[in-house]
Amino acid sequence: MNNLLPTSAGWTIIALLLGAAFTSMAILGFEKLSRFAVVCSPWMLAVFVAGALAVLPQLGVRSDFSNLWEVASTRIWNGEASPGQEKFGVWHIMFFAWFCNLAMHIGLSDMALFRFARHWKYGLLSACGMYPGHMLAWICSGVMVAAIGREMNPGLMAIEAAGMAGGAAVMIAGWTTANPTLYRAGLAFQSITPNWSRWKTTALAGVATTLLACLPARSQGLRNAAYLL
Repeated sequence: MNNLLPTSAGWTIIALLLGAAFTSMAILGFEKLSRFAVVCSPWMLAVFVAGALAVLPQLGVRSDFSNLWEVASTRIWNGEASPGQEKFGVWHIMFFAWFCNLAMHIGLSDMALFRFARHWKYGLLSACGMYPGHMLAWICSGVMVAAIGREMNPGLMAIEAAGMAGGAAVMIAGWTTANPTLYRAGLAFQSITPNWSRWKTTALAGVATTLLACLPARSQGLRNAAYLL
């Protein structure tokens, strides 16, 4: 999985199919992306929570949750770094969380989305994605990673915890990030190629990212897809 060039035809085919799907959704425009997010976002959150609850017995949590805190502090978030990994403090986590979503913060994704809002209070909805979405999803991920021996592999983690639904949730989580990003990239390219239509610039961005996804070392998303096959 760390090879620079593709090692199999299957890998390349998956990359091309997913890239075509992502790009097609982005070309369809903001309205279609919004409908996709409305359907998939609550479902993804439910799968993450269900996956975390499903693996709690594997970690030794009793059915009445009486020892949940003990297990959480000794087996899940015990403050000990995995072998070969550096121990993270609170500042590491804070800055990692920021830089992990740097494209959203510096790229002003909310500004790109909320320009269509009918009221300023709609901006407060960002918290609904940050806290129930990202924060709760990361907590649930911590539980699931602990259950598979702290191996940092999202695809394996999701499959072990929630089966095919878990693997699909991880894939769609990447999809929901890729689609608005491709949509905004198309708009950005259009500003420097004013004679091109938006769909052409979005297609250009999609082709470029799809070709990069064909390189195993550059694509975590395809590693997750591999566990679905």
